[in-house]
Parts: sequence; C-alpha cells; structure tokens
Amino acid sequence: MENKISMVAKFPKHIRPLADRIIIYPDQGDDTFGGRGIIHVPDNKKFKKTKGTVVAVGNGKYFKDMEVAMELNPGDRVVYNKYTGVEVYFNIAGVSTEFMIMPEREILAKI
Repeated sequence: MENKISMVAKFPKHIRPLADRIIIYPDQGDDTFGGRGIIHVPDNKKFKKTKGTVVAVGNGKYFKDMEVAMELNPGDRVVYNKYTGVEVYFNIAGVSTEFMIMPEREILAKI
C-alpha cells in the first residue's frame, strides 16, 4: 500500500486528465499462480491488470449545463474492466512507468 501512495506523490502534477477521465497506476502483481510462486506465467500468457490506484482525476463533466463532480480522488484503490482504457507510459523519476487512462464510468468498484 505504501508503494501506491508514493506513486501518487511522485506523479507529475502538470499531467492532468481531461473531463471525466482518470489516470490509474495498475497493480504490479507477481506473475505466478497459487500465491507461493510455484507456477510462472510466460510473457505471452500474462493477464491484464484489473486493479490499481488512482493518481490523477479530471475536473468532471458537464450535463445539461451543470458540472458533475468526480467521485474518485487520487489515492483511491479501484477495480476496472480489463478491456477498457488506454495504456500510456510516463517517465517517473527516470523510469518508464505504465499507467491507464479511462473514463470514470468504466470503474467497477472502489476497494
């Protein structure tokens, strides 16, 4: 959990998603089954991540001339559909790091 909070703090403040979009730092799980590291998953069979931490949120969207506020905040842990969003890479402290950008409506749950 501490790693996720530090990623929120490290994420550049000048990168801000538009409207109702959010930027998520996907969980960096291990590539093994069973929790004991017995079976290794080869590169061509890796699963897409479905959990992550929100690192940035847009200002919200407009509906009938009214601003609809965002429900999520940076630091929130979320579950999202594995077939949604766009993978992007940002340079964080000299390391190319994977993030996901998606509309807030694609979030399935806050955990």
